[in-house]
Amino acid sequence: EATDSSEAPLGQNLVAEAEPNATAANATPIGNDVVVRGYVAPNGDADFYSFTAQAGDRVYAATMTSWAVSSAGDSVLDLIASDGTTIIETDDNDGVLSTTSSSIAGATIPAAGTYYVRVRHSSAATQMRPYDLHFRLRSGAANAEVEPNDATATPQTLPAGGDWISGSLTSATDVDVYAVQLNAGDTIFASLDLDPERDAVEWNGQISMATASGNFIVLNDSGNTGTDSEAWFLTAKDAGTYFVRVNAASTTFGTYNLSVAVHPGTPATPNCTTYTSTDPPGTIPTGPGQLLSTITIPGNPRIADVDVAVNLTHAAPTDLDVHLRSPAGNDIGLFTDVGAVAQPNIDIVVDDEAAFPAAAVTQLNGITVQPELDYRLAWLDNENAGGMWTLVVDDDLSANGGTLNGWSITVCEATPLSCPAGTSPVAVFSTDFEAGASGFTHSGTADEWAVGTPTAAPINSCNSGTQCFKTDLTGTYNASSVQDLVSAPIPLVGIAGPVHLSWAMKYQLENATFDHAWVDIREVGGANPRRLFEWRDATMTTSLASPSVTVQESAGWATYTADVSSYAGATVELVFHLDSDSSVQLGGLAIDDVSVNQCVGAAVCGNGVLDAGEQCDAGAVNGQASSCCTAACAFAPTTTVCRPSTGACDAEETCNAVGVCPADSTSADGTGCNDGNACTQVDTCQAGVCAGSNPVTCSPSDQCHIAGTCNPATGMCTNPTAANGTACADGDACTQTDTCQAGVCAGSNPVTCSASDQCHVAGTCDPSTGTCSNPAATDGTVCADGDACTQVDTCQAGACIGMNPVLCMAADQCHIAGMCDPATGTCSNPAAADGAACDDGSACTKSDTCQTGACTGSNRVTCSASDECHLAGTCDPATGTCSDPEARDGTECTDGTCVDGSCVGEGGAGGSQGGAGGSGGAEGGAGGSGGAEGGSGGSVANGGAGGSGSDEGDAQGGGCDCNVGSKSAGGDAGLIALAGFAVVLTRRRRRAA
Repeated sequence: EATDSSEAPLGQNLVAEAEPNATAANATPIGNDVVVRGYVAPNGDADFYSFTAQAGDRVYAATMTSWAVSSAGDSVLDLIASDGTTIIETDDNDGVLSTTSSSIAGATIPAAGTYYVRVRHSSAATQMRPYDLHFRLRSGAANAEVEPNDATATPQTLPAGGDWISGSLTSATDVDVYAVQLNAGDTIFASLDLDPERDAVEWNGQISMATASGNFIVLNDSGNTGTDSEAWFLTAKDAGTYFVRVNAASTTFGTYNLSVAVHPGTPATPNCTTYTSTDPPGTIPTGPGQLLSTITIPGNPRIADVDVAVNLTHAAPTDLDVHLRSPAGNDIGLFTDVGAVAQPNIDIVVDDEAAFPAAAVTQLNGITVQPELDYRLAWLDNENAGGMWTLVVDDDLSANGGTLNGWSITVCEATPLSCPAGTSPVAVFSTDFEAGASGFTHSGTADEWAVGTPTAAPINSCNSGTQCFKTDLTGTYNASSVQDLVSAPIPLVGIAGPVHLSWAMKYQLENATFDHAWVDIREVGGANPRRLFEWRDATMTTSLASPSVTVQESAGWATYTADVSSYAGATVELVFHLDSDSSVQLGGLAIDDVSVNQCVGAAVCGNGVLDAGEQCDAGAVNGQASSCCTAACAFAPTTTVCRPSTGACDAEETCNAVGVCPADSTSADGTGCNDGNACTQVDTCQAGVCAGSNPVTCSPSDQCHIAGTCNPATGMCTNPTAANGTACADGDACTQTDTCQAGVCAGSNPVTCSASDQCHVAGTCDPSTGTCSNPAATDGTVCADGDACTQVDTCQAGACIGMNPVLCMAADQCHIAGMCDPATGTCSNPAAADGAACDDGSACTKSDTCQTGACTGSNRVTCSASDECHLAGTCDPATGTCSDPEARDGTECTDGTCVDGSCVGEGGAGGSQGGAGGSGGAEGGAGGSGGAEGGSGGSVANGGAGGSGSDEGDAQGGGCDCNVGSKSAGGDAGLIALAGFAVVLTRRRRRAA
């Protein structure tokens, strides 16, 4: 949507950005020496500017963003190649004034062509309203610096339009000064390239400017990432010599290229008048205090641009708030608390189109500056300048005073839209709302548009009369609103240009970051919109003086005009829009006195202008049926065919009663028709044309044919065969390779069926699946099941079944049954668990257990000597009993010596003595030889001693009259021998036991 030039023209011949220009394809063209005022809005916007250049040309460009609303001046500047995409050089923060502005100095153009400069904000979520782009393209070679040029007394003088210099500083204290002549209002753009060789050897250079007084204004911005540069701008207040100085800001120094461009001061319009106050000098009281001074402007000049010159002296300029009141009651801030105590003289011109705002520097003497960033003199544009203007100087602190030495206003009068010679304006539409809404309607969220008399300051009147439209007649507009006021339809049908629109408007709005307002013209229904006005500034309130007072700033009433001739022949409507956020609501938007005029001249039939007395005038086509206007400038008869039929869906049209050929009337969409093409099966009217749809789809008849084409005459499809060798499917899955041959699918490479294993035989292929059957071999067919543990393998129902398995038995009592190994058919031989009971075959081991597969006996029978006349024997494994070998005869024993396994002592000799005893010797001998037996009784010895035979013999003899109490020594010995024998018998019994 384009923004119209209905807003007042820019002073200083600034080029206005033309939206849309967000891409290289729709870039705004610029020359090689311009200053552009643009707006990065809405969020995410970028502005492209195009220029032509030759190989080797150098680009000097910089943004001035210190006047951007809300100080949102963090610009990024890109130099873009001819492809509209490749960035040759970019800069973010090398600018001065606002250290986040941008500067590119000395970037080289690689080849002839169209190139682009793009301006954007560093954040896609932030707007920049406005910025100034200073651009200078340099060609050829820079002129050399000429020494000596170290002071304002010995500067190097540049031509009036500026110059391009190649210089260097030879030390950190070296200074190069250049002089240039400026006229009042000229703007100088000095751009310093600190790496002209582009060899990445940079230094911290500084650029400063001096007014004709020779007082330098010094600013410095240290280098940033990328090629370092500096940029400076200044607008002259008075004609004279001005100076540009290059010096080192630190201990580094080096080569540089300096471009000095002079942009001539140009009034906004040719008709500008300066009005000077006759009040001064006037005393500015020590604060808190106020000085008022006035100027009365005669007549009713409509403002296109206004500048204010102020000259004052004050001991502390930072105490002062200076603002301007128009005859309409608008109070507009100029500057507040600027300057410095060390700079007591303020001598400036305040101009919206100056190089930088008043608050950017402290030396405000001999220069032209913009108002502070929250103020706009443009809020006075299109107002009636006639009446009394008041300059208000508020001193808000005590102890310091001063003098207003003088002030003046320069008003450039708007050039009115005028009709061509021989014509005069005739109203097509006009309303002042005194009779009501005049067909205007309004709608939207929290809509408060209403017609009536506004009562709330600063909008408390109408432009004329007592009735106008306003967003809330009695207060501020609503929060979170979206409200549109739309005019009645304004017919421009049958009208030739020029066509001029005018409307009166007054407004007070919050910062355009939050609240928005615009005025559009468009065709009824919304087509072809064009923006005539858009709000883009800061909140229209300010706090001034002491005690602080909130000043309700406003714009209007002002009359806006626009040439809308491009809409001739259409019916249009105007849209007045306002939307708001959730906080800060102000006076809003008010509209009055809307009119649309056509320029009409004396009646000349055939001149293409509807003159008085004519019904119509179509110019050269008068009398032609299509014009519906006769050669006599009268409406053609209603039977005149002005547009013939173009087909079945387009009926002819005839002129209507007011000489207009009706809009092309066609059959309703969807009406049946015949487009003559048998290949479209459904034909209907669409936008007046018989359009075929649902076309015949020609599909391949089969896989060995391809899609044919439809014959428009018959609607039949051709049936071409596919190329031989085209893959297909013959429906027989048992053929593995199917290809088309002469339109027929032929199969080849049949599937081969083989026996799947030893218990199946070869099958047959199934054509539906391509898989082979798998018949089983005859039961009993010999096979090998792969298991050596089955000794007989045969096929059974298609499976190899093993039989007669190998049986694994325990090898012995200390092994258990093993497992057969399928690979070898041998059995494993696992040992029984250690400790398992067994029999090792020897009765001499009383405890037998398995140990690691062997039967091991333990707890063996111990064989000991049965007595002292026997030796230890050995155990018999068969019986478990011990042998009882005798000791060697003659082995000493307790009673004597061993004889035949018995211990023989002296008791045996007593027997012999008994035999020698005489009578009964034989009997006694018997007792002697049986001494052992007799010893057992103890009486044999006695018998021997008595010589009367043994005790046993006595007993057996039937008695013995023995004196048992008297015995011989031999008898005692025999008793001992008997006792020893008894011991032997006892031991034998124990052994037997």
